[in-house]
Amino acid sequence: FFTKSSKPFVGAVILYDTRAGATTFEYTSSEGMLVSDVDIDPDPNDAAYVVSESSFGKSGRVIKLDSSGNIVFSFGEGVFSIINSLNVGLDGSIVVST
Repeated sequence: FFTKSSKPFVGAVILYDTRAGATTFEYTSSEGMLVSDVDIDPDPNDAAYVVSESSFGKSGRVIKLDSSGNIVFSFGEGVFSIINSLNVGLDGSIVVST
């Protein structure tokens, strides 16, 4: 979806804790990049979430975010345009479908 932003075409990852009744995590993509899928990183020492971002005007990418929303790993710039889905294996490997 498109998040409420002053910039058009911005996507977001939002984690809503139903027990607490509050948003506990939020990441907003850069302008022109839309979040197309999210998975949880199985290694708690590595990153919290693996996110695919797609774009019609720029190259898509896959990023890993820490629990504060900082990008700690990125790949795929110039390789992907539209990413349909991604899955993270128990060993940390990432499967991307375009």
